[in-house]
Amino acid sequence: MFLNYANKYLLFSLKKEFQVKEIFTQSTGKTQRRHCILVEGHPGYGKTTLARNIAVDWGNKADYTNNEFKLVVFISCRDLKGRTIEQYVADTFPKHEDGHQCVLLKEWYYRWKDILFILDGLDECNNTEDSKTINELLQNKIYTGSHILATTRPLDDLQTLIHVHHFTTMVSIKGFNRVQIERIIDEHFKDRQGVGERMKEKLFDGNRAYQQLVSCPLLCQLFCLLWRQDERFPEKVTEVYYNLIHRLIR
Repeated sequence: MFLNYANKYLLFSLKKEFQVKEIFTQSTGKTQRRHCILVEGHPGYGKTTLARNIAVDWGNKADYTNNEFKLVVFISCRDLKGRTIEQYVADTFPKHEDGHQCVLLKEWYYRWKDILFILDGLDECNNTEDSKTINELLQNKIYTGSHILATTRPLDDLQTLIHVHHFTTMVSIKGFNRVQIERIIDEHFKDRQGVGERMKEKLFDGNRAYQQLVSCPLLCQLFCLLWRQDERFPEKVTEVYYNLIHRLIR
């Protein structure tokens, strides 16, 4: 069972930490009104979950999104595959019962400033044609004035064709803190009295490397699966990874 804590993640910039629901208020100043935000995060830290939750929050009319945007367009960069953004929306977005598109971007020609494009997995945009499309969006050459929020692995790890210097705001997803880790454990073992407490005792009084690993949301969930098996952790971190891979293959 994987729990959704995306809206409780902390983001941080060079200036300070802030909650996800503050992301759009943090990205603009007195002279900058176009949101162009890049969210970095290591694998397993919930970048896609965060991006999807922002889209879902908009659909549910959350104030922090609906006060800003009239339309949110979610794009999985790996799935562009040479298509224009208009083609992508036409191919992947829902249709009415009569077969007509629910969203026609050409109808928003005079309202591009009301659109937020969420680009998930910018690091997976690795061909020239798709990179050109994304770069034109970043450079305001298409959908002029529209807003952008993109997710990516840390830039230090990337060799990319994307012109990331056009982003005006860059933030990173922080890992879980101890309170959030304990909350995950408690929820996972709510049906087994005392098991969660024993796991927390082992985790926080034992190998410090484990504490660093479980700050990753995905690994925190997988550690719970390991503990559920026989209430023990391997002595070495390499054995932890071996056991996790073994369980996933099974």
